[in-house]
Amino acid sequence: MKLEKIDILVKVSDDKNADVILNELKEYANDLELELIRKSIRAIGSIILKVDKASKRAVEILQEIVT
Repeated sequence: MKLEKIDILVKVSDDKNADVILNELKEYANDLELELIRKSIRAIGSIILKVDKASKRAVEILQEIVT
């Protein structure tokens, strides 16, 4: 269910809701399920490309994930 939700979150992301979506994806990226982690990280990357204003926050989240 969460995997499908990630696809939807990327599609609906915009300047107004990107921060909330990124925070949710950050939580998914800290899950134990490997596929959910991979898809969450890819989705964060997609949001970087889609929502210019969210780029800085998205990069910060990716840095937090890998450290």
